Amino acid sequence: SNPADYMAGDQGTCAAPSQLSHIAASQLGEARRFWADKQIRTAMLVPWAEAVTAAFTGPIYPFFMQNLGLDAGGMGKLRTVQHALNAASAPIAGCLLDARGPFLGIALPASLCAIGCAIRSMAQSTSWLVAANVFSGLSGAKTEMATAHLSRHTDPARRTLAVSAARVQLQGLALLGTLLFTPTNWVLTALLPESMWGMLRFRLLISLCVFGCGFGVIVLCCSADTLVFHSSEAGALQPRTLRRSDVDLG
Repeated sequence: SNPADYMAGDQGTCAAPSQLSHIAASQLGEARRFWADKQIRTAMLVPWAEAVTAAFTGPIYPFFMQNLGLDAGGMGKLRTVQHALNAASAPIAGCLLDARGPFLGIALPASLCAIGCAIRSMAQSTSWLVAANVFSGLSGAKTEMATAHLSRHTDPARRTLAVSAARVQLQGLALLGTLLFTPTNWVLTALLPESMWGMLRFRLLISLCVFGCGFGVIVLCCSADTLVFHSSEAGALQPRTLRRSDVDLG
C-alpha cells in the first residue's frame, strides 16, 4: 500500500472533528448575532415561539379530531384546505413584506395563526375545524417571511449560513417542545382525567399555540417603529444602516 494513502486517511480523520467544531462555532455565532440584532430578533420571535408551542399540538391533535367525529378521510380534506391556502397566501404575504414591511408581512399571518389555534382549541364540531384550518392556512407563510427579513439584514456572503442557522434553531426548539410535551401531558392527564373533564386536556395543549403566535404578534406590535422597511421608488430594497438601539451591547 502507498504510505501517502494512510497519511491522507489520517488527515481526513483529524479534519472531521475540526470541521464539526467550525460548523458548531458558526451556528453559535449566528445565534448570538440574531439575538443581538433587534431587527432580526424581533422578527424571529414569532417562529421561535411557535416552534416550541406547536410541538405540544402534534401528538394529540389526531385524537382530538377523532373525538369530534372526524375520520382519516376528513382529516385529509382538512389538510388539503390548509395546504391550498398556504400556497395561495404565501405570495400575498411576500407582497406585504416587500411593500409594507415586516410588521404586516409577519404580524398579520401570525395573528391569523393565533385566531386559528383559538378556534381549534374551542372546536365543538367539524365546521369549527374547517374554520380553524382556513385561518391556519392563511397564516402559513409567517416563518418564511421572518426568514426573508432575516436574509435582508444579513450580508449576501453569509445568507446561506444565516438561513441554515435559523432552520437549526427552529428544529432545536421544536425538539425542546416535544421533550416538554411528555411530562406536561402526564401532569394534565393526572389532573384532568378524560372521564371527568372530557377533552379539556387536549384543548389546553392546543391553546398553547395561541400564546406562541400571540406573543410574537405582541412583540411585533411593540416594535413596529423599529421594523421599518424602506424601498426605493422602483421597488428595490435599500440597504439600511443599523441604529445603535438595534443592537444590545450589554
